[in-house]
Amino acid sequence: MGEYPEVSLSDARARRDEAKRGIAGGSDPGKAKQEEKLAQEAQVKFLRLYHAFFV
Repeated sequence: MGEYPEVSLSDARARRDEAKRGIAGGSDPGKAKQEEKLAQEAQVKFLRLYHAFFV
């Protein structure tokens, strides 16, 4: 959810409620976050390779 100075209490509560709705709907918020992180890492790797070969 984030640390206090960076995320307000109301934002943390909103994120919690969103995660609860996802769980109730049958999704796994932890898995979704992990997939998002992997996609971001893949994008960073691609950009590094692109700059290494084409720039």
